[in-house]
Amino acid sequence: MYTVDVVTVVPATLERTWAALCDIEHWPDWQPIRSVTVDGDGELGPRVEYTVHGRGIRDRYRVTEFDPLHRLTY
Repeated sequence: MYTVDVVTVVPATLERTWAALCDIEHWPDWQPIRSVTVDGDGELGPRVEYTVHGRGIRDRYRVTEFDPLHRLTY
């Protein structure tokens, strides 16, 4: 299994940044993907599975850790 850690500094509060990260429906607004399909109620959280559709790709992910305002691992 591979591990990738990404750190990005953004000019926004932690709360606003976390809200954007958890707003799956709008991920294509700021990432190079076309759409995201979420299983269940559409809320990002522990054990949620989602599929990202991009340029000729489709990747499936499962959230393994979800600690609001601190950590999102998939």
